[in-house]
Amino acid sequence: MLETKAAAFKCKDPAMETQDCVIEKIIRLSGAEYDHFASNMLKDYDFIKDNADHMYHGEAGRRHCLLVMGEGRRDGILVESQGYDYARYTSLLPNAEDFLTVERYPDLADLNKKLVDMVDFIAGQGGAGSPDGRGVVKLKDSKLTYGIDFMANPALIETVKRMLDKRPEIMGYELEKNNLIVYRVKEPAPDLTDALRQKEQERGAGETPSVMAQIRAARQAPHEPKDETHKPAKRKGGPEL
Repeated sequence: MLETKAAAFKCKDPAMETQDCVIEKIIRLSGAEYDHFASNMLKDYDFIKDNADHMYHGEAGRRHCLLVMGEGRRDGILVESQGYDYARYTSLLPNAEDFLTVERYPDLADLNKKLVDMVDFIAGQGGAGSPDGRGVVKLKDSKLTYGIDFMANPALIETVKRMLDKRPEIMGYELEKNNLIVYRVKEPAPDLTDALRQKEQERGAGETPSVMAQIRAARQAPHEPKDETHKPAKRKGGPEL
């Protein structure tokens, strides 16, 4: 479940209305000052009055505005006063701190996408086809495979491990030399009762099979003879991711 703040919802809005804007200046307030401003936006404020030149309606309908941020607050408020000393036109900018980080450091956004794509792939396919759900991420080849050089940036391995902790498909992991071994949660065995019920329905019974019917079906199911003289060697490897 994800939570975020959004602007006011509209009932039966026929189309999503957006407007281009240019953030001319960022105003950073204390957390208490931001909370007071967000709850009393029709009051006059010195930081709006002192920055009136940064707010105006530009060409092609673009609004030039301030972005008001608060210490310890993730969201921000866009303000275009049109010469007034209060926030005449406003818009909430959810997760504004993250937005600023991405704009300021585009390489960080690119690395973040690569890490997310890698973890999504591992969680979605890591260990698929292996009896024990074991998959192998070869860190030496990670630059070619995922575009991330873990050998030159070993600290990123800890980031990947913390990301894997958030994925319910992953049961565990371990480092083995230059490999990251990942164990997926095994798929549950099929329910015999459901399979028998489906067979009965296909025969036209249309009802849950009786206990005797289940016993007959179990007896009729082919059984492979056990070979006590030979035991397969334990598989040490797993699919390479």
